[in-house]
Amino acid sequence: MLDRRKVAMLAAEFFGVMALTLSLLAVGKSGVGYSLFLSGGVALTFVGLSLFLARVSGAQFNPAVTLGLWSSRAMSTKKAVPYLAAQFAGGATAWALYTYLANQSLPTTAAAFDWRVMVAEGIAGMVIVFGVAAAVYQKYEGVQYAVTIGAAIFVGTLVASLGSNGIGNPAIALGVNNWSWAYVAGPLIGGIVGANVYLYLFAPVEAVKAVIRREAAPLAVAKKSAAIRRKK
Repeated sequence: MLDRRKVAMLAAEFFGVMALTLSLLAVGKSGVGYSLFLSGGVALTFVGLSLFLARVSGAQFNPAVTLGLWSSRAMSTKKAVPYLAAQFAGGATAWALYTYLANQSLPTTAAAFDWRVMVAEGIAGMVIVFGVAAAVYQKYEGVQYAVTIGAAIFVGTLVASLGSNGIGNPAIALGVNNWSWAYVAGPLIGGIVGANVYLYLFAPVEAVKAVIRREAAPLAVAKKSAAIRRKK
């Protein structure tokens, strides 16, 4: 029997990414197209979605966030893998839905691999996940949680737009047909850096100690098992 809560978590991540992607595409289609409006549109959409869904899934809506939290031991592998699948599925569905509703194909604006694009997207991923880590480790809730991460999305994508399309989210990059190594690897690497920098430099001491305890637990069990085998 399916666990209703787990299904709800994955559905929230799926719909969250789909909504963010469609929001970005809608702003772009409007002809406004300025980085300020694109970043602001996605950030405001996130704030609304977070208020609806943060208590369900944490409102990650970004593989860079999921991977970053997983790398800083704030999320288990068992939970992270389905989240990643749901997020990319949300991006792909947004692409298909846009094509149907707009009655036009979605052109790609992703060029060949460019280090400047990857660095720009890495900065976006780092800033976004740094903001998420702050909200998670400081235990923000409600409006404070939503606005903190929304601000990080706005700043990260706006700064990244200096050297790229300013996406900072591999699932959205898929949804807007910007799929390339730079738009995937950049945010993922940046997300890992952002999560761990916040954890080890700025998070409450108790959070760091908890991570150390979790890392030490398997080693202690292994040593105990080895000692028992030697006695036998």
